Amino acid sequence: ASGDRGGYVHIWNAETMKQIGEPLVAHREINPDEFFSPDNSTIWTWDIEFSPDGKFLATSASDKTLIIWDVETLRPVSQMIHDTDNVAAISYSETEQTDWLRAISFTPDGKKLISGSYDSSIIIWDVEREERLVTFFGATNFPVRALAVNNNGKILAIGFGDGTISLWDLENQEYIQEVIGEHASAITKLSFSADDNFLFSSGQDGLVQEWDIESFA
Repeated sequence: ASGDRGGYVHIWNAETMKQIGEPLVAHREINPDEFFSPDNSTIWTWDIEFSPDGKFLATSASDKTLIIWDVETLRPVSQMIHDTDNVAAISYSETEQTDWLRAISFTPDGKKLISGSYDSSIIIWDVEREERLVTFFGATNFPVRALAVNNNGKILAIGFGDGTISLWDLENQEYIQEVIGEHASAITKLSFSADDNFLFSSGQDGLVQEWDIESFA
């Protein structure tokens, strides 16, 4: 699946490399006159993530929305608007996400979805009940740019706009390490190794780095 700067989402056949059906009108028509991309031109689809079982697709965009789609029917099954004045489907406390949703990641069991925002907040959602479980803020005041959950579902890696990387304990809901290292510029992607011993990060500085997670856990 891929997203574009018009707020649409495209589903592709990985074998034939052909698009399946028409593009999903994802975030295009939520609030097209109110939320824009950094160049004030249009809504951007920021991140796309399939659930581990492949049945659902989550998308986030610069309109502050998080949408979960049924892959078989290509219809939205859940929508959360992170806006203090107009909250749909989710009830918030004072620690709401009020800025663009930049990064999303499912836990390995597919039961939780984690979203990170430009206001440095991270929210853990219960997918089935559509409830916000935990809200916390980044170790820095910079935007959340990348998220990754390790394979046993216990550690969340968070990459920020200033190039720093943090580790969060999903079981105890606390930081394992606020800063394990950093790039010279914003983090673009995070991924754990299959054995969960290492974390790989890429940044806008053009580097890919490997981190020994065992030394922090």
